[in-house]
Amino acid sequence: MELITNWFRRHFSNPQVVFLALFLGILFFIVVVMGKMVAPILIAIVIAYLLEGLVRALESRGVPRLLAVVAVFGRLFGFCGARVFLGWCHWFLPSRPS
Repeated sequence: MELITNWFRRHFSNPQVVFLALFLGILFFIVVVMGKMVAPILIAIVIAYLLEGLVRALESRGVPRLLAVVAVFGRLFGFCGARVFLGWCHWFLPSRPS
């Protein structure tokens, strides 16, 4: 039991570690309890993080940030729109007889 007590005192004597542990515990609780409501927000954060990398890559090549954002979002919406359109075509257009 002393081993656990020593480990606890050593790692949780720092207030920042205690705050991080509480924050992660609360975040885990929120995700478990309200997962269906929080899932779109988490997905949006991940997508924004991934798109930011593409925007920064364009910025490093000298493209202004606004133009880079418009280009990245245009490609994203174009890809999603094409995917929806192709799915619609496959679903609604009659198949040819062989």
